[in-house]
Amino acid sequence: MRKLRGCLLCTGILLQRRLFSPKAAFALVMMGIFSYTTYSPLLTVAETFGVSISPWLLPFFLSYYLLGMVHGCLCLLLFSDTGENDAYALLLVARCGRISYPLARVLETLASAFLYAIALFLLSLLIALPKLEWTAEWGILIHSLSTDGARLAGLSGVSLNFFVSPSFLAQTAPIPATLAALCSLALSAAFVGVLVGFCRLFFGKSAALAAAGVVLFLVIFVQFSGSLTYGPWVTYLSPLSWANLQTLDWSGTGTGPSPAYAFAVWMGSILLIGALSVAGFARRDVV
Repeated sequence: MRKLRGCLLCTGILLQRRLFSPKAAFALVMMGIFSYTTYSPLLTVAETFGVSISPWLLPFFLSYYLLGMVHGCLCLLLFSDTGENDAYALLLVARCGRISYPLARVLETLASAFLYAIALFLLSLLIALPKLEWTAEWGILIHSLSTDGARLAGLSGVSLNFFVSPSFLAQTAPIPATLAALCSLALSAAFVGVLVGFCRLFFGKSAALAAAGVVLFLVIFVQFSGSLTYGPWVTYLSPLSWANLQTLDWSGTGTGPSPAYAFAVWMGSILLIGALSVAGFARRDVV
């Protein structure tokens, strides 16, 4: 029980340091900018046609291909220093122990990732607030965008970075889809965080940044040419791309990663890499 309390205390300290860091402030600003550019045109469309906006916008946040890369860059920004052993970290190791501290690192990465996803959801609500209507349905606007988004954007005089797949709407419900989007954003971000921490622990800072760069490159590769050149199977190689739920195979055709596959790989990777990081940290010199 004492070790558990020490681990949770250390997690809280690490989380507080991350939340009040300049990187977190800069990431929040960038999240606000890209959320505004994604959702604000919807206000114009809604005003033009006299309809309201439902609160379930988050599942479509990454529907524009550039935002997948933005998501990767934000994850890299938030977790680029994961695993850094500065003087304060050495103090926490002495206070909490050589097992509790790396475990707290993993827990703090998970907590930060979920806060990142929740912040994106709250930003979507804040930006849509002037036309927001609380409903358990997708709403007229989202259904209309799924069938005739280009025409609605043209009539409203805006350019949309918000695309809705009719098949996705047909196979999902708003609240479960939004919860799945929250988890997909959080778990993909946590995957980057624990990967950076693991590589930094065993191979150094350069290797950690290189590993994160490879993950980001796979997003770019899949988005631009990989799936067209080599087929949809390459999407299996890009865990960050799965955060866009509309790219997953919801009908079970086998043409791409299914939601079950994506979440299993994310959670399995986080558990495995986290366990290796804890075991490795306990056996190495932290100085």
